[in-house]
Amino acid sequence: MPIRSDLVVVGAGLGGATAAAVLNRAGFDITVVDRNAVYPHDFRAEQLVGSQIDILRSLGLLDGIVGQTLAVPQATAACHGKVIDARSQVHYGLRYEDMVNATRALATGTRFVTGRVTGIETGNEVQRVTLSDGTTLEARLVVLATGLICDDLLRALGIGRSVISANHSLTFGFDVETSSRGILTYYGEQTGDGIDYLTVFPFGATMRANLFCYRGPSDEWARSFKSRPKQAILEVMPRLEQVLGPFEVVGKVQARFNPIGRAENVRQAGIVLIGDAYQSSCPAVGSGVGRILSDVATLRRLAPAWFATPAMGADKIGQFYDDPLKCRFDQRAIRQAWSRRGLCLNTGWDWQARRSMRLQARRIRSWVHDLARLPRPSEAVSPSPAGPIGSFEGMSANL
Repeated sequence: MPIRSDLVVVGAGLGGATAAAVLNRAGFDITVVDRNAVYPHDFRAEQLVGSQIDILRSLGLLDGIVGQTLAVPQATAACHGKVIDARSQVHYGLRYEDMVNATRALATGTRFVTGRVTGIETGNEVQRVTLSDGTTLEARLVVLATGLICDDLLRALGIGRSVISANHSLTFGFDVETSSRGILTYYGEQTGDGIDYLTVFPFGATMRANLFCYRGPSDEWARSFKSRPKQAILEVMPRLEQVLGPFEVVGKVQARFNPIGRAENVRQAGIVLIGDAYQSSCPAVGSGVGRILSDVATLRRLAPAWFATPAMGADKIGQFYDDPLKCRFDQRAIRQAWSRRGLCLNTGWDWQARRSMRLQARRIRSWVHDLARLPRPSEAVSPSPAGPIGSFEGMSANL
């Protein structure tokens, strides 16, 4: 006998687990299928910040995901060996698999099936998902949240994938030993070298670093990074230690090439693609997690009306892909991905001017922020020594 539910969620990474938790809380009977009973280590998003935190809070999931993770309330930006901005913005640093497994734990009312999906049959009324062991799952709607590893399933449904930018960017992740205990974003120092920024942040008991750049698989500097990470960093950021202080790279260096693509022919009855299964993102922009959460929020908003009437035709599914909020997130992610790449690779005067203006705008915002915090004449002022980045005391003195 098939296992029946309202929805089957295929893939229980961050997108699938979040969809399951949110839709189950909305009263839907959910079956989740994933290859792994416990999500394994995966080098993906390692911070939550800004709108990501806001959306998770609005979905009622934030506290359950971050748990006892320390919230860092301020971040510093620097370039050319000088601090250019210090702003109040909460960050959480935690491993992607910890985010996913915590989110899975919040989906307490869902049915979790461990297995590999070998086939999906869709239609106006009933969707059937077949597993490698012969198990059949039936539902009115299938939510596909498998990231970029579902191409065989997509082809069987007539869904293709267009490549917008192959190997669009490259991300390195590694642990560092440094006296800093705050968040630092350090921008590339040379226009045209393909280096976007390095971010260093608390990661449990250690400090973690992510380096975002636009170098290809054949680039000599990129190919040698794993064997000489500190030397490679200082080649492109020679004044980094003036801000971060002395540091050492410890442990294994991880690397990930990031393609940008989008699924095509997705307006089909009975199935919705969310997150990277629909459109992948450039992690340097920081839009990936936000887009996933936006997709989940859009699905949560539309699902009650879909299930209130018969059938699950392509007209209903199209409402998801046409949703104005979702479209804005998707389009902005692509636009920002090309813009950041252009700022790091193009050496024309117009791009150099844009890069200079962006850095200067950050400096001005920081100065305005400092002026707004100046004490009134009647208030006593205690001098603050200029400490290392990450202590945050004396930050204004470093600007």
